[in-house]
Amino acid sequence: MNDIDRPTRRAVLATAAAVAFSTLLAPMAAAQPLPGPAAQTDNPAYQTSHLGWRAAEGGFSSWTLTGVSRTPEGSLQLDPATSSFGSDPYPAGGYLGGNFYNAGTFWVGEAESAVETAPVDFSEAIVSWNAATPPGTWVEIQMRARVEGRFTKYYNLGIWAADSSTVARHSVRAQGDADGRVAVDTLVLDKKLTADAYQVKVRLFSETAGPVPSIQNAFVALSTPLGKIRSPEPGDPARWDRLLAVPECSQMVYPDGGTVWCSPTSTSMVLAYWAGDSGPCEPRVRAAVAGVYDRVYDGHGNWPFNTAYAATAGLEAQVARFTSMAEAERWVAAGVPVVLSHAWKQNSLTGAPIPSSDGHLAVLVGFDAAGNPICRRRRYPAAVRSRNPASGSVVWV
Repeated sequence: MNDIDRPTRRAVLATAAAVAFSTLLAPMAAAQPLPGPAAQTDNPAYQTSHLGWRAAEGGFSSWTLTGVSRTPEGSLQLDPATSSFGSDPYPAGGYLGGNFYNAGTFWVGEAESAVETAPVDFSEAIVSWNAATPPGTWVEIQMRARVEGRFTKYYNLGIWAADSSTVARHSVRAQGDADGRVAVDTLVLDKKLTADAYQVKVRLFSETAGPVPSIQNAFVALSTPLGKIRSPEPGDPARWDRLLAVPECSQMVYPDGGTVWCSPTSTSMVLAYWAGDSGPCEPRVRAAVAGVYDRVYDGHGNWPFNTAYAATAGLEAQVARFTSMAEAERWVAAGVPVVLSHAWKQNSLTGAPIPSSDGHLAVLVGFDAAGNPICRRRRYPAAVRSRNPASGSVVWV
């Protein structure tokens, strides 16, 4: 595994974990740390690690394939000739009021990563992916962790399709056991456990033997138990006093749901930035609302669904975790806005338009001359500045 130190201008989304786009300068034969600091051994209270596999650099070459092939470009693709025939384990409408898959039959293959040793002993993990799912196809993402010298079961981290004509994308409930649980999109180990290794499995499906889905990239964001928040990491003044021209949109102008659309509104703003789209907000926002909706969660805040949606626009997107705002500075300096998920206690966030929040998404677009972060807030569209660092937050880039 090689440390990646240089961000590039590829599209990136971020929330309280960090999502970043970058190009590796060397082939990836196995999982590789993504742009951003490597595991921070000087902070036992909280550490993070971002790793991934990119098809363009041969990242999937070590994966074990069953009913799946690699394209000349290195992507994982369902192979109709060797895939297996299967059927939905639930009857029509039998999974939480809807279908688990397509309520019918399908062709399926799977690809499994090698056992990857984690740079940090982690307690939480988020997998994100970039996939192509033509109508009639979908993908499923699973992960297991090694705890106390043994592997957990594979946990289901989501069923994804770009459109809902065949499968309504959704997270999977009620997976908890003695080892851990899935909180919508995050594998959360039991509080007594940490893991030192993991495997990721992707399953690719097609309703017929015609169209095939594919996976271009997969990423993992690992984090240790949060523990005590450390003091903020110093920023770099050379990266301050800049503002990215991210279009500003308000989520609150939509009476049919805008109060809870901070995630898709943020994603739509970043997509508009990379596309150079200065047109009306509403078409972009509503497209993102439809494109990231999680039927089981019944909401739009599934982080990997947001990055998977961004990938359908031709971008590389991933979820990660940052330990401080200083990590975000380098992305903004490279021209990359960061979508960040953050929460704050009563009157603890200087300049915030509301006293407190249990969770909100914003687009980090710059830093002022004093190093204060500048965010485009969907709930309150005016830029807000604060000296408070983002510590232990999820982001996507």
